[in-house]
Amino acid sequence: MAKAKNKPQTQNEMIKAAASSKDTRLYKAQTLEVSDERIRQTLERVNADLEHIRVSDLLSLNDTQRVYDSCIAYMKACEAAASMPQLTGLARSMGLTRQALWDFRKRNPEHKTTQILAIFQDAMHEVLTDNALQNNVNAVMAIFVSKAVYGLQDKNVLEIAPYDNGNADIIPADRLIAEAENLPD
Repeated sequence: MAKAKNKPQTQNEMIKAAASSKDTRLYKAQTLEVSDERIRQTLERVNADLEHIRVSDLLSLNDTQRVYDSCIAYMKACEAAASMPQLTGLARSMGLTRQALWDFRKRNPEHKTTQILAIFQDAMHEVLTDNALQNNVNAVMAIFVSKAVYGLQDKNVLEIAPYDNGNADIIPADRLIAEAENLPD
C-alpha cells in the first residue's frame, strides 16, 4: 500500500501553490488575458453545481427520456448563462462524470441514450465551431477541443508510396537525384 511521504497541504498552502501555477503556459499571462475574477466565477459556478448533487437524484443512463430532458435543461442553462456547453458540464448536471458518459457510449453503441448523447455532443461542437468562426472564442483552443473531445481530424495526410518502375527494386539515391535534375522546370 502506498503511503504519503509528505504532510498534506493546508488551505493557505494550496492557495499559494495554485496562485504560483499561473506562471505556466496554460494561462495567457503573456497577453494579460488572465482574469482572476473570471477564474473565481468559474470555480464558484462549478462548486455550486457540485454542492447541489444529491445521491438520491442520480440519473440512470438507461432512462433515455430523463437523459434527453437533462440535456435540454443543460443546453438551456448554458443559453441563459451565455456559457459554452461542455461534455463535462453536461455530465455534472446529471450527477455523473464525463468518463461515465464515454464508458456508457462505448459499452452501449446501439442504445437510444448513446444516440441522444451523440446528438448533443454534435450540438455542443456546433456551438463551439460557430463561436470560433465569429471570433468569440480562442481559435487555437477551439481546434484543440474539436480534436480532443469532438473527434475532429486533419484531412491532409501525406502518404509516401514506393516508387513503381515496373519492378520492386529499391532505387539508389544517386539515381533519384539524377532523375530529379532532368525534370522540366
